[in-house]
Amino acid sequence: DRICLYECMGGIHQDVQHVCCVYRSRMRKHVYVTPKSFLCFIEYYKKLYASKYDEVNVLEKSVNIGLQKLAEAAEYVENMKVEIVKRKEVLKIEDDKTNALLLKVQREKSKAEAKADEVGIQKRECEAKAADIQADQEEANKELNNALPYLEQATAACQSIRDKDIVELKQTKNPVDIVRLTFDGVLLVRNFRILDVKSEEKTINKVQALFIHDSFEEHAKGVISEMGFLKDLKHFAEHERDMINDETCELLEPYLRFDLDPVKNWSP
Repeated sequence: DRICLYECMGGIHQDVQHVCCVYRSRMRKHVYVTPKSFLCFIEYYKKLYASKYDEVNVLEKSVNIGLQKLAEAAEYVENMKVEIVKRKEVLKIEDDKTNALLLKVQREKSKAEAKADEVGIQKRECEAKAADIQADQEEANKELNNALPYLEQATAACQSIRDKDIVELKQTKNPVDIVRLTFDGVLLVRNFRILDVKSEEKTINKVQALFIHDSFEEHAKGVISEMGFLKDLKHFAEHERDMINDETCELLEPYLRFDLDPVKNWSP
């Protein structure tokens, strides 16, 4: 390598001398390349060599780092291959579990669909029942609306009773049958005791016929004689009338056989 360097430097020096001779022949001027100039070339060469050497060292370090990274990557790849094999085993186990779970889900889905069909049938039945209930409710509301005027009339009639009316009733020794039977109704709605059912001749709407024996003498008189009777009766008509239940209505039904034909009407 040194011999080649020597030969290169010698060749350069000869080229410089040749160029100087050409310059002198063309420009008629002498140019001399002194040893100092040659030494400057050598100094510049050393600096250039050092610079290139540093560049090569940097490239070498970069290459070494790259090779190290490649080696680490190769080692990581090998480790990942081992890990992938292990993961494949785990994935196979999990895949089997997933397949088993999927089969279970499909079975449960079939059951759910069957249950949904059953629920659909029940839903349709409930909707039909709801429609019937709605119809019954509408009918009941219609009947309620029809009955409300009578309720208001009855409430107004009850509130119109005066203390002197009760006093006059107490003084009456033998009230007419319509009054006696009306007080049977009062006893029933207030859940007071009445006599066992038996028949007797009654005069209702000027017609004599067999009807229910009243409880006026045995029970109603005692209730009328109480000091707070009228007040309690008005309070019941205003605030406790909704407590009348189906059983009470059933007990009242024989007293309410109303008919538009006066001959057939046996209601008080």
